[in-house]
Amino acid sequence: MKNNLLKNALTVNNALISLFFLVLVISSCSEKKSKENSASKEKFSTDIIKSNNTLNQDSTNGEYAVMTFEISEFDFGVIHEGDVVEYEFEFNNTGTIPLVINDTQVSCGCTVAEFPEYPIEPGEGGIIKVKFDSSGKSSGPQKRNIYITANTEPNRTQVSLTGEII
Repeated sequence: MKNNLLKNALTVNNALISLFFLVLVISSCSEKKSKENSASKEKFSTDIIKSNNTLNQDSTNGEYAVMTFEISEFDFGVIHEGDVVEYEFEFNNTGTIPLVINDTQVSCGCTVAEFPEYPIEPGEGGIIKVKFDSSGKSSGPQKRNIYITANTEPNRTQVSLTGEII
């Protein structure tokens, strides 16, 4: 009987210790996220454009942001395998509401794109920074597409890097 009581007490004690550590971990994660949010530059919530329902005409009262690029396809010319090409696609918001870029996707892991994480007001501009690493790529013509998801109509815009590896 004493043995069973001792086992039950140890089990309860272990459960309480486990619960304590779980609460400690959760609260430290919340505190870290809170500090990161307050320390970071003011960011605009992009939740509104994560759903296709918020991108249709009904939800925006017929108003859209419009990304207008001077150059939507950049030809980097001829490079050697292993070279890294960087380019900044400049755009303007020629729409009637603030432009919010939600995400960028690239056609290959050799390409990285960075985008502004804040709204671009109508009449203002921004930059999509793109880096293409040709390491390990076979020689010949190359085309890398960058797909930009935003509160535009349609909600995906494409820019491209083209060139040749020798």
